[in-house]
Amino acid sequence: MSEKIKKIVTISLFLIIIFTMSIFSVFNLYKKYKDTTVPPFTPASFENDFKTNLYLRNQIIELQGYTQKLIGNRAVEDPEVGNVIRNNFGQLTSLPGKGDFAQFKQNLNTITDGCEKAGVKQIYAQAPFKILPGLEAEQLPAGFHTDANSNADEFIAAMQSRSVEVFDFREYLLADKDIDKEELFFKTDHHWTIPAAFEAFSGFVSHLYEKYDYCSKKDLEFVTDKNNYNYITMNDCYLGSWGRRTGVMFAGVEDFTYITPAFETDISIKRVAGDAKYEARGSFYDVVMSPKRVEKDKFGPSEEEIAAGFGTNGIYTDLYSVYMDGFTAEMQIVNHKINSDKKVLIFHDSFGFPFSSFMALSAKETRVIDLRNWSEDIVQYISDFQPDFVITLYNPDQ
Repeated sequence: MSEKIKKIVTISLFLIIIFTMSIFSVFNLYKKYKDTTVPPFTPASFENDFKTNLYLRNQIIELQGYTQKLIGNRAVEDPEVGNVIRNNFGQLTSLPGKGDFAQFKQNLNTITDGCEKAGVKQIYAQAPFKILPGLEAEQLPAGFHTDANSNADEFIAAMQSRSVEVFDFREYLLADKDIDKEELFFKTDHHWTIPAAFEAFSGFVSHLYEKYDYCSKKDLEFVTDKNNYNYITMNDCYLGSWGRRTGVMFAGVEDFTYITPAFETDISIKRVAGDAKYEARGSFYDVVMSPKRVEKDKFGPSEEEIAAGFGTNGIYTDLYSVYMDGFTAEMQIVNHKINSDKKVLIFHDSFGFPFSSFMALSAKETRVIDLRNWSEDIVQYISDFQPDFVITLYNPDQ
């Protein structure tokens, strides 16, 4: 066979593969947009929709990750976040750079305006990034750098310029001797682990008690005592957000530990998402948490897991959302068992799912708002609710 024919055959096979993948990918997109439960097609969302519905997407990711692992590369390129690297703790992470935080800062300023107008105490709680301050050289391979902590410092400076009190969880967790630095974050996910979130909650409530007489000493000691909670571990089954970008063969899977109260709880909740509302009353585990996320033997894998190509193989991707059932615009929580009249309003991102849930055990009423899904008048809401504290909890990977 001549070289010219070989080239023609090679190009033809390549084009056939690309054409076939495109046809099946378009079919996947058709099924997605036909489903009335997903957002409608928009030109802005098409690129991401096409990537996530690419035919044989998981197989391509696995092949790429396995190839990088074989050659000893600690970074896998991702089209959305750049490199996903394995740090020196064996954890996957992205490396966010400087960005445009205008909308984020505007939201923080609007919250501050509302607190000042209503005469409400506001605390900005800085959630940590996986590469902690001062540990970049220890955690990152040579040649890699992230601006996540300078971003966080920028947010803190903006809040301090408005005379807002700051509680920096990065400093608190670095000083905490009860949990190892290598156990603060998931290996395959960008979030802090549930035990780390509980440590953060304990430290924050203790701060509120010491500085503002937030609760009685008896209640403080009770809600922060680990002996009053169940720690349940699911072994070798969790694949987090970064692991899904690099593939199981590169990332591996890990244990997932979640925490539930071992004491009696009585909680009322209302979830609000636009015109949709859901109300329930029961135990913390049944209404603030979402048992279906972790009781896989009983409920099976979630629709999200199956759509992503997981769940049926014993690998689960939605476990972190066991708290608050993941994304929600607004959640109103009333604790009927606590001897307190405190009202707390929390604005958070996904780092707040477990933290905000635990906070509900320390107050009479806790309301949680995720501004990514909520667009009402912040200033008016604070004025109407009149909380004792407004807490803003955000991760610097914005």
